[in-house]
Amino acid sequence: MKNNFFLILSIFVALISSCSKDEPDCTDFTNPLCANYNPCHDQKITSADFQTACVVRRDKYKTITSQEDTFYLGSSIVFKALQEDALSYKWKIGDDDRTFTKQEFSLDFNPSDSVSLFNRPVPIQLIVTRTPNTACFPTDDGIDTLTKYIYFVSRHEVTHKKFVGTWVGSLEAKPDDIYEIEISEEIDQYSLPWETSYYKLSLQNLDNEGDGTCLFKNYAGLFYNNFYMSDFITPNYIACQRINIATPLDLYGNIDEAGNLRIEWTQWLAPDYKKSAKYIFTGRKK
Repeated sequence: MKNNFFLILSIFVALISSCSKDEPDCTDFTNPLCANYNPCHDQKITSADFQTACVVRRDKYKTITSQEDTFYLGSSIVFKALQEDALSYKWKIGDDDRTFTKQEFSLDFNPSDSVSLFNRPVPIQLIVTRTPNTACFPTDDGIDTLTKYIYFVSRHEVTHKKFVGTWVGSLEAKPDDIYEIEISEEIDQYSLPWETSYYKLSLQNLDNEGDGTCLFKNYAGLFYNNFYMSDFITPNYIACQRINIATPLDLYGNIDEAGNLRIEWTQWLAPDYKKSAKYIFTGRKK
């Protein structure tokens, strides 16, 4: 019996030894148990980098923004520093005498600012101060300064022809099902020329359902590279009966620097409209 016990123990030890020899060395520099662990892998040097974004929608429930560096006069712009743990933030916006000290804030640029801002670069400077991590970055003095520029353009000169046309693409959930959507532009006779609702977009065959005549119209806002829709109407309810048009739906579209269109929206589904589905369309202009 004793001999059997020692035999089993010997086999167990041999198995452990063989497994440990076959196991590769730990080379994950993010793992503290590995020999090559780098304690600075998730640390960052002091940075004054920041983002600018247009306010696409703002209400008591949420604020939707999209990164931009070019804006229409009358836009509301969000400025956000990417450094999270700074001791201080000092912003200077163009010729404004004020100094802004929050990590993130927004400013409204009225159409009356067109004389001073139109068609010229507006410098945005940020100075960030924080306690530096000199163990990881010996040369970091805890202060960084960065200047970027934003631009204002006339809504009437640019219009929204970049959105208008036939786009070929697919839904994210069905990448092999290629189809076309049609986007057209019209002017809202009840809006003033500088308002974001002055121009509207119509989107046809957006979700590639029905007979292709389902039409959505934008009554929310158009921006330089973005558009947002919160209310839809349709001239052909039969083609859109799967959609509860009495319920506002959120839709957001963006064209990136490469010219790719991305439209994301949520809609309530027929027949009872108690469930919603999220859709994402991506494509390029035909």
